[in-house]
Amino acid sequence: MEDPSLKQEMSLKTFLYCLKHLKTIGDDKVRILWWEPLLYSKIEEIFKLSVKWGFRVHTFSNFKIPVPRLEKILDFGDSYDYSRLSFNLNLNDEDFYKQGELDMIYNTLQFLREKWCSRMVSYNIYEYSHAYDFIFDVAQRFGVKDIILKVTNTVMWDKEIIDSNSREYWDYIYSMIEKYHKDFNIGFGCGLSSKIFTQEQKDFIASETNIRLKWGCENNGGRYDINTDGSVYRCFPLQSIYKGKELHITHPVFQNNTLSKVTKFIDSYVPTNIGLVEDENCLGNQ
Repeated sequence: MEDPSLKQEMSLKTFLYCLKHLKTIGDDKVRILWWEPLLYSKIEEIFKLSVKWGFRVHTFSNFKIPVPRLEKILDFGDSYDYSRLSFNLNLNDEDFYKQGELDMIYNTLQFLREKWCSRMVSYNIYEYSHAYDFIFDVAQRFGVKDIILKVTNTVMWDKEIIDSNSREYWDYIYSMIEKYHKDFNIGFGCGLSSKIFTQEQKDFIASETNIRLKWGCENNGGRYDINTDGSVYRCFPLQSIYKGKELHITHPVFQNNTLSKVTKFIDSYVPTNIGLVEDENCLGNQ
């Protein structure tokens, strides 16, 4: 919930606007992401409000948080159905971490497993010179079945970390799918387009039931992102094109409209070439 570019946290007042909007469009899930949300000073209140209003909560985190702190955040009593809370671990290659950080991640994974919270692992692909078996080994060790593959080159005009147009890169991703598709449910996050695969590879992927056939922005289901100050973007990587024409969650369009009408309004407010299917003009799908 903390945005380093804004140097502020989302106020509870703004968060309540978000909850009211989700109720209006009939969505029962709150997605908490951006920076490290579990370190947000009001994260306990955020979870309590979400649970009180009947929402499921899906949190994106690096899991580098002491278990006693997480216990306090998730203290809803023995009668609460903790499977309504899902956590997406953003996991990197093993040598990305400092001493002690992996132990903290493992402890958090085990705690959430014992709580019966839903869990998935997102593999942030920075390069393709490292063995990816580590990612799948961690998931298997802690009973995680869902793996999301995503690229790090998704912020508009940032210098590319890896060459996402290289054949070596495409084959690196496909080799993961080929090796692990029978043991895990594999999905595709921001930056991964079906265009990177050959037709033969796409035919293989389409034939496997453990692979979720949604790509890049299509995988977002037509949603949009709300920043810590309440500004709304079609997706965070494209927020720079909204500069000077910010859209805020308090705008009337978010108060009494359906999801499809809100999404259509956002797409027309600042055209971004992002629809409900992947678009080759979207940077996140290059």
